[in-house]
Amino acid sequence: MPAAKEIIERANAAFVAAGDWCRSREQEILRQRNAALNGFPAAQSALAAHVVARAKATDDFAAAETSIQDDLAEAEQTAEQAQRDADDDALTKFRTSDDDAAAALQSALAEAQDTFTETLRLLQQTMSTVNADAQARMIREQSVASAQKAFQVAKDKDFQLFRKESAAALDAHTKTVARARRDSDTAMTKAKAGREAALAAADATLVAALNADPLAASIEEAFALQLKQSQDDCEAAKSAILAQMRTDLDAIGP
Repeated sequence: MPAAKEIIERANAAFVAAGDWCRSREQEILRQRNAALNGFPAAQSALAAHVVARAKATDDFAAAETSIQDDLAEAEQTAEQAQRDADDDALTKFRTSDDDAAAALQSALAEAQDTFTETLRLLQQTMSTVNADAQARMIREQSVASAQKAFQVAKDKDFQLFRKESAAALDAHTKTVARARRDSDTAMTKAKAGREAALAAADATLVAALNADPLAASIEEAFALQLKQSQDDCEAAKSAILAQMRTDLDAIGP
């Protein structure tokens, strides 16, 4: 299964390829339109200005799109690293507390055995009774039971803390990624709106110039429809790439 970095790099490469494909199609449509309107000298300056305006709108959006994708990729990688660091820290503390609890248990058991030996010796010296061994063992068993109980309490406390910190790391990662994706979607929507506004303004300027000649205007209208359909195809392709990237990232988990 690919790592997050590989998935993001693959998506970025696909975005670049899709952008090249989109620009190639648009350029061919514009070339054919310009050829069709070549017989209308009055439209040539308007066409030239239109090409420049559309190219700027497209380039500006491409730059914004790349920046947005890079920002999202960086945010997701940062969130992933932050979760790994938090998990590692929680696990280190959990292992340390486990070692401490185990050491405390072994120390308590050793102390219980020493107490048993010393108690048995004292009882045998002072009481001279057959019950001395049984009494000493009872004292040891009580000490052992107390040590085991303390160990269990410590282990449960440590594990609950580990669960809490691990869950907090996962929750922070999930929220950070979700926020980054919302911000990315918002930025992309804004960039698309800016491009649409720039393209609409360029088209409106051209149409206004061509309206002086109805035939030229009808030719422009036909090619404008082709440009719109090509643009829709491009957006669908890029949306599919983004959706696939997010599906792949979700599949490998945090």
